[in-house]
Amino acid sequence: MKAIKNIMFIVFVFNNINLFAQAPVPIQTFDGTVYSEFIYAGPNDNEVDYKSELNYNDTRFIKEGDASRMLKWNFKKGQYFGWGVNLSGGGKGFDASGIKFLTFWVIGINGNETFQIKIKDMKGVEHQVQSRKYLKVSTEWQEIKVPLSDFPSGVDFTRIENINLGFNEIASGSSGTIYIDNFQLIY
Repeated sequence: MKAIKNIMFIVFVFNNINLFAQAPVPIQTFDGTVYSEFIYAGPNDNEVDYKSELNYNDTRFIKEGDASRMLKWNFKKGQYFGWGVNLSGGGKGFDASGIKFLTFWVIGINGNETFQIKIKDMKGVEHQVQSRKYLKVSTEWQEIKVPLSDFPSGVDFTRIENINLGFNEIASGSSGTIYIDNFQLIY
């Protein structure tokens, strides 16, 4: 009887371990191009005070690898800016079916910085969630883990065009600076 209990325990343990787990899908590590990046600003982009640059030098603001991305904004009323990763793959879109989470690392210069996390499909349908739902940005590196199921329905996750971070006066305040690193999709 003891042997049967041990076998049942082993079966139970193996049933709770995914032996076929898929590796995370890196979408931007900043150590070399994974997917191409883009920025946007408005309403007149040449009038918006923003900066998006790779950081190789200040290691306090690099979580993993050799670089991170710095995003800085200083808005006047009605202005916005964003940074994103293009996943369109020559017009086909990225198939994110089966993906459970978007994860990345973030650190703020002052703490309390906020932003929008957006996913857009190839038909132009875009939905967003607020960063503060998942963490309060601080002056220490933190991993943000966003369940894709938190995005409102309507986005076609079999044809993702891009994932982007949006900053505007309402969502992000009039100014701020964050560093981001190691964007991944997790099964």
